[in-house]
Amino acid sequence: MFSTMSEIEVIVAIKLGTNYSTNAYMIKHVDPDDRKMLNVPFKTQATSQMSVTTPTVALFEDNGTISITSYGSEAELQYIHLADRRNHLLFREFIWHLFCADDTIPENLSDVNGKQMNSVDVLSFVIEYMVSHVKSETGEDIRGIPITFKYVFTIPTCSCDDAKRFMSEAAVKAGCSPNDVIVVEEAAAALQFYMNSQYEGELQVLEDVSDRCYLVVELEDDNVTISILNHIKDGRIGIVYRNTAEVWGSCQVQKDFVEMLNCETSKTLLDGFFEQYPLEHFELIQEIKKKIKYTLPETSRVAIKMSALMLEKNGSLEDMQKSVAKSGLNDKINFRLDKCIISPEAFKSLFIDAGKQIVQYLKKELPTDLSDIHCIILIGEFAQSPILQDIIKSSFSTVIIHIPGEANMAAIKGSVLVGENNVDVDTSGCICGSKESVNENVCSSQGNDQRPSTKEPVSTPTKINPSKNRNKSRLCVIQ
Repeated sequence: MFSTMSEIEVIVAIKLGTNYSTNAYMIKHVDPDDRKMLNVPFKTQATSQMSVTTPTVALFEDNGTISITSYGSEAELQYIHLADRRNHLLFREFIWHLFCADDTIPENLSDVNGKQMNSVDVLSFVIEYMVSHVKSETGEDIRGIPITFKYVFTIPTCSCDDAKRFMSEAAVKAGCSPNDVIVVEEAAAALQFYMNSQYEGELQVLEDVSDRCYLVVELEDDNVTISILNHIKDGRIGIVYRNTAEVWGSCQVQKDFVEMLNCETSKTLLDGFFEQYPLEHFELIQEIKKKIKYTLPETSRVAIKMSALMLEKNGSLEDMQKSVAKSGLNDKINFRLDKCIISPEAFKSLFIDAGKQIVQYLKKELPTDLSDIHCIILIGEFAQSPILQDIIKSSFSTVIIHIPGEANMAAIKGSVLVGENNVDVDTSGCICGSKESVNENVCSSQGNDQRPSTKEPVSTPTKINPSKNRNKSRLCVIQ
């Protein structure tokens, strides 16, 4: 099929999220039915684990010349094992601090120890690393035919006004041609994926969508973003409203899980455990996150594998079980061999605070009537939780709720489709900030260019949880 082609176009999508990063690519074929989206997974060398997502964390080395040495979980684990960190810089949450923490982009970013580095340099190094990671799989040609690359980069939907320009500038500095760079908001990419969700075999492509309003809810580990979007008749996507809040989602569930064990066993299970045993801590967090992602509301019991080192550090299983018995919760929590067995009621109770905050935030900040919303689309890491899905569905029972099969991959897959179809995203009438910023129904004129003309300045996130505590739990660092 490629023999008659002089060049092959490959669309590369890179998502640098506030919590997680991922990628996808697609080789454009003459026959649309032959299209396939692929991911290049990230490998954590110390654990030999492969994952299509990895934490948005970058490790740099400065020996006179700055270079990026590792990214994601690998960066965290390498940093822990460094004997001398004086020539290294570790950046966590840098996308949040770049685009979401303020109305303007900072000139410099501070690493975990306060060392500073030019913001555009941090981002361009990361982009170069991520693009190189994808190209390690695609190569520069297919059967001798050169590849031309089109790049699509996502930005958080809650980003400040200058984020698109800044991301494009960093991509060009990283070596991408300016004519081959597209920057798109995550919510818009997710909506594009919903409109073309035949990739998941769930829905047909929707044709008449210009009179519909969609609420995209991005549920990440420690923040929630809501956006109201519509499809404009000429194929563009319009973002008419967006707001974000620092709601601890799955981070809250992880935190409450550890606090529950600490309370019932009279132990401080993770005190200093991350620093002493980073690999074991990493595996524990992966285990907890897996249970959050896959545990159904009707599950009869939840078994979480515990590290042998953690159990040894905190005494014998018999002592821990005796502590549980004294608390009167012997029927709720049990320790057997290397497992912590939790009753379904106790496990689901961990979601109460996180679920309640998310539902309250949606109801409080939604600047339109639910009857105006055609569909609520849930995306993000925490959106994968069946228990949370059940909470949200029961709270918004009158609205269609769509959750992609891989809710954490909806934005990156949609980004590929944005690149394939050159979809333009219109934010010229977008209202940003709290519900109080809205003086009219944002869905009253969807599907045309008569959306609200008054644009409020981008506001800082709603502080449901104090900003100084945001994502500081060790449970949310190694994810």
